[in-house]
Amino acid sequence: MKRIILALIFYFSTHLSSLVAENTSADFLKINIGARQTAMGGAFCAIADDVTTINLNPAGLTQLKQKEISATHTKWIVDTNIDFIGIAIPLKTSVVGGSVVYLSHAEIEARDDNQQKIGTFSANDLATTISFSKQLLVNGKILGSYGVNTKLIRQQIETEQSFGIAFDLGFLTFVSLPVVRHPISIGFSLQNIGQKMKFIKEEYDLPLTTSLGLGYRIGMINFALDLKYRLYEGKTIFSFGTEYFPTKFLSLRLGYTNKDITGQNYNLLGFCGGFGIKLFNKYQIDYSFLPYGVLGDTHKFSCSLKF
Repeated sequence: MKRIILALIFYFSTHLSSLVAENTSADFLKINIGARQTAMGGAFCAIADDVTTINLNPAGLTQLKQKEISATHTKWIVDTNIDFIGIAIPLKTSVVGGSVVYLSHAEIEARDDNQQKIGTFSANDLATTISFSKQLLVNGKILGSYGVNTKLIRQQIETEQSFGIAFDLGFLTFVSLPVVRHPISIGFSLQNIGQKMKFIKEEYDLPLTTSLGLGYRIGMINFALDLKYRLYEGKTIFSFGTEYFPTKFLSLRLGYTNKDITGQNYNLLGFCGGFGIKLFNKYQIDYSFLPYGVLGDTHKFSCSLKF
């Protein structure tokens, strides 16, 4: 009976909506981490210009010219919290970085065969990432950048644990076309490359995902478009985001995605939004809001420092 209960909790832990039973594990790796990228619908693969890009496209870290540290807290659905902290340190032609993502569930009641309460269980997920990004130089000319992540993953329910190692690959370049005034950024990433994770006796694939993104800035507006494909699940996710800078201290964001992380449309109409405030050119505060109907609303707060 105990193993049945643990298996059910594990299913809930790795599939937050508990409504889709794909053969993938560690689905918390699909969640957009930063409030900025979340407010833009997750369309960030080709924008990729802050420390949270570690979790989307590590190649974008080469756009950072200063050291940057960022922290995010998310009030997710069904009494779930997600916390993130990341840091990036630019070198001459490369950037090194790291991050930690921690997802925790509220205490879950455990009952025996007679439906009598026998205590509570806890469940949490953890991913620790080490990142490296470097400019791609050919004959002294910068053609773009590439990035690599190494991730250590742990999922735990009560005393049962599952461990895994995964890798991400990313690429970012800028292309100038005669029909547009400014370069178009093109980003590509392949996330969660690794062997299956095993929990008790069951094995699960990691959520292997490929992303292709386009980014373009016109004056005070950023436009971003992402196309993601979950290889094992056979799902395609389309995201679009805009970012408007009415002043150099304020940014307003709106995003759209056709599916949430579960592959369903519980995000009302697919829209999300948020804003950012910059202080003294080195502090940044971001907020995003996603409605999930009967599952509740999600709020995400990020703060970052450049130094």
